[in-house]
Amino acid sequence: MPGGAPPPPPMGGAPPPPGPQPWAPPPTGGWDNKPVCRRPEIKPKSNMKPLYWTRIQIPVAPTPVAAQDTNNETEKEKEKVIWEDLDDVPIEEEEFDDLFSRAVTKPKKKEEKKVVKPKAEKPASILDSKRSQNVGIFIKSTHIDVARMEEVVYNFELSLESEVLTQIQEIQATPDELAQLKAHVEAFPDKALDYPDQFVLDLAGLSFFNDRITCIMFQTKFGDSVSEIEIRLNNIRSCCDFLTTSQSMKSMFAVTLACGNYMNGGNRQRGQADGFVIDILPKIKDVKSKDNTMNLLAYIVRFCIVKYDENKGTPEAALPVPEPSDVEKCQHIDFETERLQCDKVRKELEKAKRNTLKVFENSPEDLKEPFNKKMTEFLESAEVQLKELTDLVEDCSSKFIDCMKFYKFVPKKGKLIDAKPEDFFCMWYPFCDDYKNLWKKEQVRLQKELLKIERQKLKIKKESLQNVEVKKTPAGGLKDKLLRRKLTKTSSVAAPTDIILENKDSEKGATPKAEPEKEGLKAKLLRRKNKKASDSAPPESPIPESKAEYMNNESETLTETPTSIGGGGLKAKLQRRKNKQASELAAQEAPRPENNQTEEVEQEEY
Repeated sequence: MPGGAPPPPPMGGAPPPPGPQPWAPPPTGGWDNKPVCRRPEIKPKSNMKPLYWTRIQIPVAPTPVAAQDTNNETEKEKEKVIWEDLDDVPIEEEEFDDLFSRAVTKPKKKEEKKVVKPKAEKPASILDSKRSQNVGIFIKSTHIDVARMEEVVYNFELSLESEVLTQIQEIQATPDELAQLKAHVEAFPDKALDYPDQFVLDLAGLSFFNDRITCIMFQTKFGDSVSEIEIRLNNIRSCCDFLTTSQSMKSMFAVTLACGNYMNGGNRQRGQADGFVIDILPKIKDVKSKDNTMNLLAYIVRFCIVKYDENKGTPEAALPVPEPSDVEKCQHIDFETERLQCDKVRKELEKAKRNTLKVFENSPEDLKEPFNKKMTEFLESAEVQLKELTDLVEDCSSKFIDCMKFYKFVPKKGKLIDAKPEDFFCMWYPFCDDYKNLWKKEQVRLQKELLKIERQKLKIKKESLQNVEVKKTPAGGLKDKLLRRKLTKTSSVAAPTDIILENKDSEKGATPKAEPEKEGLKAKLLRRKNKKASDSAPPESPIPESKAEYMNNESETLTETPTSIGGGGLKAKLQRRKNKQASELAAQEAPRPENNQTEEVEQEEY
């Protein structure tokens, strides 16, 4: 019936569908699929200066599944980058926060201007389209706004580079543009300006912005300007000091003078010289030997190394002439130009003093500091550095003149005082360059020779060790005695079976004299006991039967092992020995003295 209950399912049909399944766990990063950061969030204690970098974030790897294919692991290893292996390095937060935090400025109360801007209205642009585009690109690339510029000029923050400050000074509005911008604001206060137009207008509204930014730029560039002049002057001063005080230079010139005098011997004009003009230095290499295998400069280099260089062929060897690169830089120095550079820096310093005084006198009280204090301290320090720089110029000039006098240099034009470094060092540079090249080749050659000599010494040492004869210890030496004593101690603790085997071997082929040495301890004690008994008995009386039976029984206790060779075992051998001893005792006529008897026993025991 329509509208009634559904009919029941037929018997034996499919089971009812299962109920709703539970939700799956959220993926890595949550349902919003946001990457989970590997690094913890850091909250600095102070408002820090920004570092404009492009961040790289590596998502956290999901938990591995047991059924995952191994190919995924190899792909991950290939995609491994350096950032995954970098650990968190703890830093001194207090010190870092104090160094790179923003300067605390007192908030200024500003009147909030509520400007109703229509949503669809386009902002007004007064500047030229190309100029407006350049200003907008600069603002976006440097992330600079008016608030940042207030912090720079009012609090004297020197975090911006000199190039950025120069660009900011260049994009300031001209007087005509500033007048048009102000007229637009007065005529249409409700119509907003475009962002580049508003930026240059706000810069002009800062208190003495141009004067302040000029002072900051001077302080930023002052250190670089002074450093460049000092590097050039220190280079020429060090070269002049080397040429006038180096002992290696004097030795080299002495060798050159000796060679020249020898070559000019007998010549009235050139012989017996006490010195020579340095214009010959670049031409020394042109003098060839008679077989054209060497030139005069190469000979001088080799002679100086062999005679004067104690570290020849080693890394400690030092070049006896100035570095050619330093000499080349000296050619481009002009002391008049350096003096003009110092005067230029002095004029900029005087201008910075005037601007500082102007800002201090005309600025509001709340905008005077800390600009005035920091700028005053810098100007005092700059005055001292500039004076030292001026003195350095004059000192280098006097050292250069002394160096020319030291070598009796005569300029081609004008007086010696008017000579420039280029006139003097143009002769030194090719000579020093050629000398260094030959010196390096000679040092390499000597290094190879030293290495060859060391290898020969090592080879001779190895051969001498191979010819050494090892002498064996003689038979009657201390080592042989110690060895015999060690064997005796070992045989004294041997088992009865070892004694039997030794007796068997002695019975086979050993001599009677060697037999006592191979006998065991018990055999020795038995022989000693029999000897004592025979010594104590009368000379003509035979050994008592009880004594003989006792000795016989005691010998039987040693072993009962028969032998297959030599007729009888240990028992028969002891019997034969007993009979022999009895016959020897019977042959004696009278007993020996008592002293001799005790002495013999002591020797036996020893």
